[in-house]
Amino acid sequence: MTDSQPPENDHVNNDVYDGLRLRSLQQLAWGIETSAGQFKLILARCNYASLRDRLIERLREISQVEIQLLVVQQSHKTLYTAIRDEFGENVPGCVMVVGLETVQNLAVMLTSANQVREEFRKNFPFPLVLWIDDEIYKQLIQFAPDLESWATTRNFAISTQELVDFISKTANQWFSNNLKFSVDVYIKLENELEAAQRDLLNQPDVYNLEIQANLESLLGFIKQINNYKDSAIEHYHKAFELWQQSNNLERQVKILGEIGFCYYLKAFKHQDINHPDWQATWHYIQEYINFINQFRSPDLIANTVVKFGDVLRELQKWEMLQSLAEQALVIHQTNNQIRELAKDYGFLAEVALAKNNWVEANQFVKQALELFAAIPNVESANISGVLADIPERDFKSKDLSLYQFILGRSQYHLGQIQEATLSLETARDVGNPLEDVRLYLDILRFLQQLYFEQKEYLKAYKIKQQRRSIEQQFGLRAFIGAGRLEATKQAFVETLRSNSPQGNIAPEIAASGRLLDVERLIERMGRPDKKLIVIHGQSGVGKSSLVNAGLVPALKDKAIGVQDYLPVVMRVYTNWVEELGKLLPKSDEREICRDAIHRVYPDSGESEPQPSTSELETPTSELETPTSELGTPTSELGTSTSELGTPTSELGTSTFELGTPTSELGTPTFELETPTFDIQNTHSLLAASSSRPSADAMNRVSTKSLITQLRENEQRNLRTVLIFDQFEEFFFVYTEPAQRKQFFEFLGECLNVLSVKVILSLRVDYIHYLLECNDLSSLKIIGNDILSNNVLYKLGNFSPVDAKSIIQRLTENTSFHLEPALVEQLVQDLAGELGEVRPIELQVVGAQLQTDNITTLAEYRQRGTKDELVKRYLDEVVNDCGVENQQAAEILLYLLTDEKGTRPLKTRAELERDLQEYFSVSGFHLSEIPPTPLKKGGLISFQQFSF
Repeated sequence: MTDSQPPENDHVNNDVYDGLRLRSLQQLAWGIETSAGQFKLILARCNYASLRDRLIERLREISQVEIQLLVVQQSHKTLYTAIRDEFGENVPGCVMVVGLETVQNLAVMLTSANQVREEFRKNFPFPLVLWIDDEIYKQLIQFAPDLESWATTRNFAISTQELVDFISKTANQWFSNNLKFSVDVYIKLENELEAAQRDLLNQPDVYNLEIQANLESLLGFIKQINNYKDSAIEHYHKAFELWQQSNNLERQVKILGEIGFCYYLKAFKHQDINHPDWQATWHYIQEYINFINQFRSPDLIANTVVKFGDVLRELQKWEMLQSLAEQALVIHQTNNQIRELAKDYGFLAEVALAKNNWVEANQFVKQALELFAAIPNVESANISGVLADIPERDFKSKDLSLYQFILGRSQYHLGQIQEATLSLETARDVGNPLEDVRLYLDILRFLQQLYFEQKEYLKAYKIKQQRRSIEQQFGLRAFIGAGRLEATKQAFVETLRSNSPQGNIAPEIAASGRLLDVERLIERMGRPDKKLIVIHGQSGVGKSSLVNAGLVPALKDKAIGVQDYLPVVMRVYTNWVEELGKLLPKSDEREICRDAIHRVYPDSGESEPQPSTSELETPTSELETPTSELGTPTSELGTSTSELGTPTSELGTSTFELGTPTSELGTPTFELETPTFDIQNTHSLLAASSSRPSADAMNRVSTKSLITQLRENEQRNLRTVLIFDQFEEFFFVYTEPAQRKQFFEFLGECLNVLSVKVILSLRVDYIHYLLECNDLSSLKIIGNDILSNNVLYKLGNFSPVDAKSIIQRLTENTSFHLEPALVEQLVQDLAGELGEVRPIELQVVGAQLQTDNITTLAEYRQRGTKDELVKRYLDEVVNDCGVENQQAAEILLYLLTDEKGTRPLKTRAELERDLQEYFSVSGFHLSEIPPTPLKKGGLISFQQFSF
């Protein structure tokens, strides 16, 4: 008897479903039973999760074969390993897979499954049923055509009445604010609603006015949640028109509020509150408030300040905010709503600050903090009020951060400087840019100002670097200047998950053609004959940015066959054995192999923290060392000239990366490799001159244990990629060949682990040091030729065409837009005689354009072209050091180059020695400072530097 002709079964036919579904269910059960003990792929197509779940339950009742269920997680990248890890050596009768619609990069999973389809057949002797919807089926055909060709398909349609009931029930829940699902459910819901619309369009007698209005409302909501703002607004407008036709005022009010909030999400990245999206936000909030006044409902008034209070604060609509907060205060007091009451006092404190009523603001915010401290385990009240799986503490931290920010500002204006500093530091520490990035940046901006006024120049500079890094990561800044590009992020207010098929690869990577470099590097890593890759290029060309903002994010979403990539990025080379031991997953974490990539956070060198500010600060912390900004160095100087040396260490030995060519990929163009030194976590090469790692320290974690761990990773189907970034620092720390030999021998052992790949990223002027390892027997695997074309990978400068594309892509999603004629002239000036654009130079000049708000060619010519912009950028860096340290900062910049205009690496001791020559002379005068990039007549253009 065949799969398509199952026997009659009264037990099945007595089911409650209609005849068509019964036959499909019976056929599926029969297909499972006849395939028991052998691999068979069955596709069960069903667009609705609730129907699917009931079908599975019924199937388990009627099937003669035991059915095991596997729920795929978002973090899974390979279907094969997900099944194998779940069931191990146990052979189930049948496996049903659900949850594919929640996988963040389903294309990767399907491609991998297609590559290893024979492994399914060889190792899974049981029927495998994949529950998919129409969208997944399209991707299956596109990315796994060979696997799909093996499959038998069964379709399960929903009844019309069930579909109508589903839409009505879901809409009623949403309109009554009771629709609280997990993130996964919202992702599924979008596909279900779109399928429902397709199913009902062919049934005009059923698709009446109310059903259409409900469906358009839900589609607007789900598009908003999933970050398709323009589409959401379009659906909301259709819904509003339909509710007007049915004269349903309550639902019109809800839709108006959501339209206003959607425009706020669009306006979110625009600093200018006069932007059309901000004006549209204000228009619809006014419409909403006018509407609710017709109802004279106290609850609606109270909910308005909760929903739109933060938006009104950003719009600076103080009178409206005060009026709503005062009305809500009475209602929340009556209802004993402590959290909401605290927010009311917080908003009143904001209004008082805007009116310069410092004492009143201080009193109001202290009341808010007292109430906040008394909040019990209240329900999470997030932005949309719809997420059931977001911890309450994540949203409470935003409230506390805001209150501390208000408190700090009021204390500052009352002259309580120390108290204000403590309050602002608390606001920063408990805040989280993922929750409210604009608030977090406001806190950093004020804290930077406070530190600077107290002559805490280094602290102020680090805050500035952190702020710029966060602005870049969240798409609020087009150019970061001299800083390392980091992977992009999205604030919670924007989305539940990224919709980009490239994950969080920085847009500069995709825009600049560096994405091709990423793809080429990944292609190399997929080849067995490419064990070692040496990425080299001029300083500032974008090597570190390529690694951190391009390669690592891409690897996290990549799989080769049944193996997941585990990128491990190392930048600290003092006690490198210990450091690498910290970066690799610990033994007690190994059972969670599929999440390993998400645990390892390369920027911090530790297990990945919660998605909180730490995630964002990491990068900035590296920047902290900001040596990159050039300022770093001087910033440190800020403290006092005597501290010069010390800070200077921070300064990153060679921090003046500015000129660095930028050839690098330009990746993010501002790789500013210079941050090569992470002063906080690394002991930086600058410290190398005074402290060398001891043998005892290096042996605390043996190289043997590291190799063992790499082999264990391989057994867990993890393809470890060891990335040694800014590797020139290694040679700075280990000056003796014998010291370096230990590392290169270890490197050879790593290469002999089948799945391990190694990437070295370093400046081209240090590449000859690698020749030391050519004679080692362990490096026979690369033919003892580490400088061969098979190993080397060069990064160069941008072409003028690529540079134009980068500028356009960097600015298109921000509020900073450049006139096409300016872009043309700017690229021409940057390319100069070389005919190439250095990434670091593009970033520095772009950052100064943004600082000066120069957006037209006329302004560019009037206010200073490229060289003048560079000078102003350097002026700003020196100013960050404080007026009393200006001379020292200029001298330090001078000392960071040699007589040839190149930027050699220098130790802290060397810089201290050179500085003494100037500071030991009595009667020191500004005129005695040698020509520097800042002095008139001494402006050195990037082209003159050979970095």
